[in-house]
Amino acid sequence: ASSSIITAELIMSCASASARSGAERRRTRSVSAREKFVEELANKGAHWWSEVDSLDLSHQHLRRIQNLEKLANLKRLVLYDNEITVIDGLAELKLLEELVLEENQITSIHGLESCVRLQKLELGFNHITAMDGILTLTNLTMLSLEDNRIEHLLDLSPLENLLELYMANNRVQSAKEVGTLKANKKLIILDLSGNPVVEDPDYRLYTVYNIQKLKVLDGKGVDSSEISKAKEMYTGRLLAEQVEQILRGRDANRVEGLDLSALKLRDVGVLETFSLLG
Repeated sequence: ASSSIITAELIMSCASASARSGAERRRTRSVSAREKFVEELANKGAHWWSEVDSLDLSHQHLRRIQNLEKLANLKRLVLYDNEITVIDGLAELKLLEELVLEENQITSIHGLESCVRLQKLELGFNHITAMDGILTLTNLTMLSLEDNRIEHLLDLSPLENLLELYMANNRVQSAKEVGTLKANKKLIILDLSGNPVVEDPDYRLYTVYNIQKLKVLDGKGVDSSEISKAKEMYTGRLLAEQVEQILRGRDANRVEGLDLSALKLRDVGVLETFSLLG
């Protein structure tokens, strides 16, 4: 199919307005009701743009995000299943709260810096390799990046409101990567299924220990017995990432000593890996 561009006519035919009740929105699913709704918008003249708060442009063969600047009150934008390669054209959508860009051809997360009110961001089934470009989105509660090509979990500590993170079927390999998420104190749902890291026999308990409010991991509920086992395994045990933080890039062979007295440790065997036990 040939590609399309976003025109005023397309926006009008795919839009919803906040002024309409839920029942009215459901009625617009029929052809006649949709035509009536479009006619109502058209009758508003140049002011119709401000009536639109939800826009679904799925399955439109779009290659670019464009001509949305006048949608000052847009809160929800769905661009599912298009041919978009770059995130742009969103700078004026200051009130946007939900953005769906699944099933496109996006390779990087850039162009969202102005969308600081975003709460839900769905970028699954793209070609994304890195998580940079989202750290300004501090109001995010849900982030979906499943079925991409991401190898490393970025430090997401600025996303202090994050509740749900979906990253199934990526390329995350190391448990240390998962440890970076312990700074996200509100995280309750995490999905890393399909990543190489889940093959580590200690992965689940390690994750439960580090993300202490976690309720669901990889589609399975976290129960009290798992929490107890995780604490038993890791409390007082020095971990490799802790040593790396203490070393701060220094060569372990040149370090004469480490003061670990404040950590109340019972197991420091990992120091052998760093040649710090002799």
